[in-house]
Amino acid sequence: MIQEENLGRQPRLQVPVILAGYPSSGRTSLLEELRTRGFICLDGASLRRILDFFREHAGAEKLAAVLETGEDAQGELIAAEYIRTFGEQGAEKPPPALVFLEAGDSVLLERRIAADRTAGELKHYLQLLEPLRSRAALFLNSGYMPVQEEADRVIALAESRPYRAGTVIHIRSFGFMYGPPPGDVVIDVRFLPNPYYVYSLRSMTGQDEKCAAYVFGFECSHKTLESLEHLTEIMFQNLLDQGRSVCTICIGCTGGQHRSVAMAEALGRSMRVRGYPVTLSHREEETGRWPKK
Repeated sequence: MIQEENLGRQPRLQVPVILAGYPSSGRTSLLEELRTRGFICLDGASLRRILDFFREHAGAEKLAAVLETGEDAQGELIAAEYIRTFGEQGAEKPPPALVFLEAGDSVLLERRIAADRTAGELKHYLQLLEPLRSRAALFLNSGYMPVQEEADRVIALAESRPYRAGTVIHIRSFGFMYGPPPGDVVIDVRFLPNPYYVYSLRSMTGQDEKCAAYVFGFECSHKTLESLEHLTEIMFQNLLDQGRSVCTICIGCTGGQHRSVAMAEALGRSMRVRGYPVTLSHREEETGRWPKK
């Protein structure tokens, strides 16, 4: 039986964390996020200094440090030092959890620190770090993963528990005449028949049964919904695999009142029936652009 005083208690972190990775892969940004979550942090230090830091704070529950991998040949030497230190059952028990941050070559080249490298030079440097990368318990790709989710994964590793991503599908309607919002995909449904031109429907929204019935009184609307259902399922699974917390589907029509709202509501209902977690919002309702009822 769980004792009452233990309810809600967070699991104790078991191991300190070392963040290694490619240049401009986002190690410092992740470290700062961990700092906001109560970690005691050390940025850009040698392996020896990091181990001393961990010993100095041996009683702390949350410890993280960025391993400085240097430039060019230094990276190879640092990787060799790490392997020598932890290659066998070493003195550090348990050993720190090694997290390796990476990103696509094009992303690394576009970022500030890597801007003066050619693609060939960067590829050579990444090869030097491969022995260190191969020792990592966790790989994080900052090219697509938000830093908050990186931190969630690191904390799960440090607590010796599996990470479970909680991806949610967020469906949002909007009006193109006010500009499109950001999203993983933005769909334009202005090709569907417009209830605005039916006088009795003009003051309604896509949430009204008569307005929605008009929108879905056409075969093209049903085919569009079927296509969106299929696309959303594919996106959800891939974003879940990447550790993304939100899959955002933006659906727009001219004013964000009729067609996009009806389609967003229908897609939301369909995905919920299929068992997906869904949130739904209508931007033009939130901004007060819908007619008063």
